[in-house]
Amino acid sequence: MNFEKYIARTMLQQLNKKAFEDITVQSILDECEVARSTFYRYFKDKYDLMNRCYLIHIDEIIANYKGDNWPELLGLIYQFNEDNSQYLKNAYSVTGANTFSECIYDHIFNMYHLEYLERTNADRLSTMESKILSFFSGGICFAINQWVNSPRKESARDMANWAYTFIPDPFRKYF
Repeated sequence: MNFEKYIARTMLQQLNKKAFEDITVQSILDECEVARSTFYRYFKDKYDLMNRCYLIHIDEIIANYKGDNWPELLGLIYQFNEDNSQYLKNAYSVTGANTFSECIYDHIFNMYHLEYLERTNADRLSTMESKILSFFSGGICFAINQWVNSPRKESARDMANWAYTFIPDPFRKYF
């Protein structure tokens, strides 16, 4: 059994039902029926679990995707976001150090950064490319937060299409 994914799935289920402040490491342990030492083998604390829970699920979607159609992949990611909007609302509401918003920003930046380097065979981003990607990543992170925290008129497909459309020009031709 992959305990890291099992614990992360439990956190996803709990955050889809209740506020982050109402979740304790003990409640996660009780639901998972795993030892405290097992939890801490994988996660520093419940904040780390909250952030990594999302990343584990998104990375799994990316790893299982067999196509090369970036809008389609974004559609799968946004569908996960829509299906777990309460989790995202609860996670985005957490403030302080190591916030979910920072985690999402870093993941978006790294996802596009690594994909761009791979597709261009470049060693690194230029300063300008890094700044452009930074602005884009911040904007996507903000848009996801706004989308899940307001009455959604846009579908997951709409959001994915817009996220693709707004990829900055220097990057778009590679995705």
